[in-house]
Parts: sequence; structure tokens; C-alpha cells
Amino acid sequence: MTVPPVVKVLLQVVLSGTYTPFDIRQFVHLCFKLALPLVRKKIALGKVRPDILRLGEHDIVIDCLADLFRRDSQGRFEMIESHFKDTDLGTMDQAEALATLRSLVFQAVGRGIIRVLSEADPVLSKVLRNTKLAVQKTGLFVEMEQFGETYLVPRGYHWDSNTPPMPPERMEQLFFREVQVSDSAMIMIRKLHAVLVKEKQYQPKVPFVGIALMFRRIHTSAWEAESTEEARTRQQSEDPMSVAELARLAAEVCKEMRSVFYRRDDKKRFLDIYIAVVQEVLVDEHNGHVRDGYTYYERLKKHMPKLTRAEYVQKHKKKLEYLAKSGKKRMSDEVKRVFFGSRVVL
Repeated sequence: MTVPPVVKVLLQVVLSGTYTPFDIRQFVHLCFKLALPLVRKKIALGKVRPDILRLGEHDIVIDCLADLFRRDSQGRFEMIESHFKDTDLGTMDQAEALATLRSLVFQAVGRGIIRVLSEADPVLSKVLRNTKLAVQKTGLFVEMEQFGETYLVPRGYHWDSNTPPMPPERMEQLFFREVQVSDSAMIMIRKLHAVLVKEKQYQPKVPFVGIALMFRRIHTSAWEAESTEEARTRQQSEDPMSVAELARLAAEVCKEMRSVFYRRDDKKRFLDIYIAVVQEVLVDEHNGHVRDGYTYYERLKKHMPKLTRAEYVQKHKKKLEYLAKSGKKRMSDEVKRVFFGSRVVL
């Protein structure tokens, strides 16, 4: 990439807070150009699946960079300022300024990819969270950022830099010999550490997301078995609540919510659509048919086909999630009242 002559100037005005709307557009475009090749590389390597995320590569880039451009009440870019706080832009040339900015953008992409994957896959989100906690609690690994990806490296372990990284298929083969589906994340991390330090012919450096995906495959097999048993138990229940009854209660709850929030909200343009999405969520969740990966964004996109993820995060996410949380509480109260209140106590 040719070094744009305005990199240093753009950084200076953004960090000083004296920027204009035109400056911000240029800066966002520059960050986008830095991030796009990295996202394309992750897609080519199969680390990111646009078909699963239901996003184009441009939408993925925008979503990953969203946090980078968040401003505080004074209009300061906190994340950007934090990254550059110990650097002296005045002594840098254009190439150095670009390299420092690229490092920030790659870090943002790395974090953003994890967040996008988590939003698209609730099961993976849980595994990522538990794996992160296990790494922190065991203290066996340190996290290392490299080219927009987080790696786990055994703490205090030194290896020959000429050795190759362990192929993913070899990693799985060795790890699956040791692990059991009942193992907790803490036990899995300990077993992963043992496998890595034992294989001297490979670098003991593994991608965090790749490890989480491997853990997910193990957890999913156990969770699917539990879910099958739970579903069988629900079907054998003596007094199940019918889908029609759940739909009726959800409709009543949403009708009441619409009345309440219509009076409160002076921006009513999207309220009916939000309520329709919430009603779908209430029926699905109380009927035990929650669809993995079927996020609020995807539900809303059914009603608004042209909706992008960036637009969803910026304009709709906060309000929709608040309404859904409110609706779930009301629905839960109604289900308890109708379901348990109708029983005859002997």
C-alpha cells in the first residue's frame, strides 16, 4: 500500500479534536483500506465465514471498526488517543505513522472478529467467554497480538523460532486423545498446555479463536445430548402449554408494551417493527425453539431487508434489546400466572 501523504496530518487533527467532517470521512476511509486486506485474508483462510455471518466483507470491516470510531461526550476518540498516548507524532515520518495506525486497526479487527462471531453464534460466544476466563485463572498462557489475531503462548516457554506452527488438524488429533466431553474449560486449558509443550517440533503458539472453535465442537456434542433429553422430558410433560397459548400470551404482552412505549417514545417510526421482532422472540424462547445464530439483527433484517449490521448497531440495537428484555420479563410473569395458576393443588 502506498503511504498516503496525509496520514500524519489526519492523525494529528483527529487526536487534537480539531477535525472537520471531511477529515473524519478521510480518516475512516483510510482505516477501512487498512482493514480490508486483513479481513479478506481471514475469509480466504476460512477463519471468517461471510455465509454464516450473513455479511459481506465490507460490512464485516465496518462492524469490526465501529468501536474504534466511538467518541466520548467531548467528541474525543478515546481508543485512538489511548493507542497513541505514548508516541510522538511530531518525530514520526509518514511510514512510521502509518505503521502505528495499521497496528491499531489490526487490533480492532481482531477484537471485532471475535465480537461478530459471538453475535452470530451464541454457543461460540459462551465458549469464548469461558475459555478467556480459564486462560486468566490458570495463568498457563499469555496472550499475544500478531497481525490482527490473538494467540495463546505457554507462559515462560521458549522455542526455536525456526520451528513451524502446529497444523490445526494435528492439534485436534492430539487434543482429542486427551479431552473428554465432560471436561470444564479449566481442564481443557490444562490439557491444551500439556499437548503444546510436549510437541517440541512445533511452535507452541495457537490462535485463540481457533482453540475456542475446537472447544466448541467438544461442548456442542455434550450440549446436543442434553438438549435432546430436555426436549424429550418436555414432550412427556403432563400439562404442556400449547404453541397457540404461548402465541396468544406473547401477542397480549406486545400489545400492552406497544401501548406503553408508544406514549413514551417520540420516535415511533420503527416501534411496530421492534414489537413484531420481540413477539417472535417471546414465542420462540418460551416454546423451547431458540435458533442458534438467529440474532436480533437477523430477525430485524427480515422486516428491513436493506438493513446493514453497522446501521443496526448504530440506530436500532440498543432500543430493540431494551424492548426484548422488557418483553421477556412480562412474558415470564404471564406464563407463570397462566401455567401454574391453572393447576389444581391436591
